[in-house]
Amino acid sequence: MSLTEALISHQLEISGASISLVLLGAYLDIPFFKKFIILEGEQPNGTYVKAFNDVYFVIFCFAFVTFVRTFLMELIFVPFIKKRGIRSKIKVDKFKEQSFSVVFYIISWSVGCYLLYHSPYWFSTSQIWIGYPHFELSPGTKKFYLFQLGYWLQQMVYVQIEVRRKDYLNMIVHHIITNLLLILSYYCNFTRAGHIILTLMDFSDIFLSLVKVFNYLKLSVLCDMTFVVFVLSWFFTRHVGYMILIWSILVDPLKYNSAKWDPANGIYFTEAVRIVFLALLLPLQVLMILWFKTILTILYRIFKGENMKDDRSSGDESPEEEKKEK
Repeated sequence: MSLTEALISHQLEISGASISLVLLGAYLDIPFFKKFIILEGEQPNGTYVKAFNDVYFVIFCFAFVTFVRTFLMELIFVPFIKKRGIRSKIKVDKFKEQSFSVVFYIISWSVGCYLLYHSPYWFSTSQIWIGYPHFELSPGTKKFYLFQLGYWLQQMVYVQIEVRRKDYLNMIVHHIITNLLLILSYYCNFTRAGHIILTLMDFSDIFLSLVKVFNYLKLSVLCDMTFVVFVLSWFFTRHVGYMILIWSILVDPLKYNSAKWDPANGIYFTEAVRIVFLALLLPLQVLMILWFKTILTILYRIFKGENMKDDRSSGDESPEEEKKEK
């Protein structure tokens, strides 16, 4: 067994041991370990600014997501799907991955919405730019942003070991762009726009994963109904709401701010910076259009009465696996 295979096989034990060590060290009041679980950059008014040691919090989030993900998949979702009579390794692996995604995106979207609702930029793109730079964050917003970064860095790793899909290259590009946007928006104090994008994206991902879960469970009626909801949520969040934000980036910033590069005061707004962000955001929209084309193809099959099949998935099971499942 190679080192990589060993790490994959024992990720629950490794992540669990790492988390336990950090928590024990923090309980014993060891400064190094406290860096992983205590936010830095607290201000007198109770808000937080970014700090160098935020990287430790992100590492802890990476380990925490790995532990929870592996625990739920291997100890909850795998036994559940096997009790339903499904033994195919490919289907079991897909089911546990998508089941975790449902759990994660429901929680992520709910927290993101709660923070968004209590923010000044709830349904107001102008507030993304008014008062920039927004370097002071609420404790919840800072934790949410760093946790998202930990999750998406972890996804960069897991896309290499999960069931390989036909759009693997697109997924790699998506994850790279997502991580770059998270890091740059956090560093340049554009977290308000980042927060909105994360919340928009998470909503349709709930239904995307739920569709796949119902499909593996052979709940065809629920699967088809959820797929219609997914198509609508995808269109309105990723092609309407997302483009409204893109338009705001194009036309709004200079209405409220002058282009200026002043890192000492947390200002990183120049025309070049705006171009960099658009150069990352627009390719994401291109990827989502390509995926939406596939989505509409599947929707067409449903209306024709055909079985749902995700063209992005890897090949079907071998005849031997099909026999085992039966």
